[in-house]
Amino acid sequence: LLDQARHHWDNLIHHEAPAPLPDGGPLLRGELAVLVHHLSNAIAEKAREELLDKKYNVKIEGTLHNLPGHQES
Repeated sequence: LLDQARHHWDNLIHHEAPAPLPDGGPLLRGELAVLVHHLSNAIAEKAREELLDKKYNVKIEGTLHNLPGHQES
């Protein structure tokens, strides 16, 4: 699946991205992270909504646990 995802994003960049960018360099796959994060968050939210609607217990893992002042419980 990872190879398919890489191929998808590389193909999208090749066909849709302006070349070169204003700074003279090409658009890189990693620069699409904002789009990928938005899509993955939207999918996670939809799954969470459906599970909660069906009264499933949902455990949500936090990703900000390394912030100063956070204490493990």
